[in-house]
Amino acid sequence: MFHGRILIAGTVTPELAVADPTTVADGEKTNDANDPPCPPKKKKKRSSSEGKEAESTILNLMEAQQAAIEKADEKDERMFEALLKSQSDSQTRNQEFTLSVLGKLGEIFTSKK
Repeated sequence: MFHGRILIAGTVTPELAVADPTTVADGEKTNDANDPPCPPKKKKKRSSSEGKEAESTILNLMEAQQAAIEKADEKDERMFEALLKSQSDSQTRNQEFTLSVLGKLGEIFTSKK
């Protein structure tokens, strides 16, 4: 039941607010049984060309990312191989140095006898 008046500014008169607690305050419109239902909001559809462009862009980015990952992996592998070679060369030089020092020490001790 509707008792009271709604003012032009959209406020409910005090009599209405007290008399009918189901009324809506301050500019909100209530749905009346005679009002037609609101049509559902339509979702914005992307055109097929926009969707294909977006897919193409994403695919290109993914391919570029995959290529960058592969390139980084190859570089890491080369660096690791270089590190192993350097370590092997260092061990070889250390062994050669140790053998030469031991040879000199052996010469020193054998010449003093």
